[in-house]
Amino acid sequence: MKTLKYRSNSVEGAFCVAVTYDMDEIFKPEFEKGRYYTPGEYHIGANKAIIGSKVAEELFGSVEPIGKKIRMSGRDLEVIGVFKRTGKDLLKVMDFDNGIIISYELGKKIANLKNDNPFGASLNVKAAEGVDIEKVKDDLTGTLRQERHLKPKEEDNFSLNTMSIIAKLLGNVFGVLNLVGLVIGMFAIVVGMVSVANIMFVSVKERTNLIGIKKALGAKSSVILLEFLVESVILCIFGGIFGLILVYALLAALENTMPFPIYLDLGMFLSIIVGVLAGVIPAMQAARMDPVDAMRQGG
Repeated sequence: MKTLKYRSNSVEGAFCVAVTYDMDEIFKPEFEKGRYYTPGEYHIGANKAIIGSKVAEELFGSVEPIGKKIRMSGRDLEVIGVFKRTGKDLLKVMDFDNGIIISYELGKKIANLKNDNPFGASLNVKAAEGVDIEKVKDDLTGTLRQERHLKPKEEDNFSLNTMSIIAKLLGNVFGVLNLVGLVIGMFAIVVGMVSVANIMFVSVKERTNLIGIKKALGAKSSVILLEFLVESVILCIFGGIFGLILVYALLAALENTMPFPIYLDLGMFLSIIVGVLAGVIPAMQAARMDPVDAMRQGG
């Protein structure tokens, strides 16, 4: 963690990573401004750095950062690039937003990069196109065992982590959350259907006399059926719209606090389905009424 300064502005606790020239090819970071190191700048350990978007914002504000010099560990470093903001991404390897990247050759001039700190260094490998990840892991295991002079019966004193492991773990977690959400959603749909059906039964009973008059005047059963189905669907659509407003308000409140995007789909479609299913029995009951009996009951 480093303190970065530009004139009277400073950033406390910005993480500094010394990277080899291949970092650009491995991680493929996007640049908001500027560029990556040239081979010459890298190999001579030039006093140049690339910073994250939050660091640039806090140090420079509205001032153009490219070409400006910042102070770190007693050195003046020229800013040659600003990484594009990555935001809250669960699977990102580095939080470039809050960091400063320097070349490994420059890093050797600033700090001892050969210490035994287990968090001090890491090797990042990207499989070539068409190469199986398991083969890459086997090759890496063999190379690292040889480098560390491990005997055949000795266990590995290192670990290999892949992004697929993290993705699989998160997939399992979200799988459970999806199942829980599905169960809760099904109960909510059933409760909603029962509530709408009760409302429609009451509506049919209160309009029994009117139904009888309509049928006596020649209204077909299909018209009565469609009338109550449409009424049920409209009732559910209004309820769905109200529900969507509440959900979108909740998502807007959580948007800046959750490390992953949340979205809603099929909301109105489900409202229409619930309206049809909840209203079909009351609508059929109304459509099958005898005109004379309906007017007597209504009267």
